[in-house]
Amino acid sequence: MNYQDLIDRIDNKLYPTEELQLEAVKWYSGFICDIHNPSEKVQLEAVKQNIDAIKVIHKPSEKVQLIAVNENGDALRYTHDPTEKVQLAAVKKDSYAIQFIHNPSKNLLKELKKHFLSKKIKEHC
Repeated sequence: MNYQDLIDRIDNKLYPTEELQLEAVKWYSGFICDIHNPSEKVQLEAVKQNIDAIKVIHKPSEKVQLIAVNENGDALRYTHDPTEKVQLAAVKKDSYAIQFIHNPSKNLLKELKKHFLSKKIKEHC
């Protein structure tokens, strides 16, 4: 299948199968924008191809969010209603990601404190 065939099939929704969607995002992760309600498998492939795909995925799964924030903590800004697990992973990757957490839970703050204290101790040893 060539590039134009792929675009035509997505634009015309002739073959809205998961297989075609996977082929599309492997070719170009930006095609995720053209897929209505992509499966987690398609979301994962898009984010693996290009971390920026997280910006355009509506309600990415927790697994997709974790992959994104583990690659780049700043990706937290593009998640909607991230779980505490995703928030923690993001801040562990990039402490500046905390600015994207509104009303962090006490548990999250406790975990972050432990993480950064242990990190600081390791740096001094």
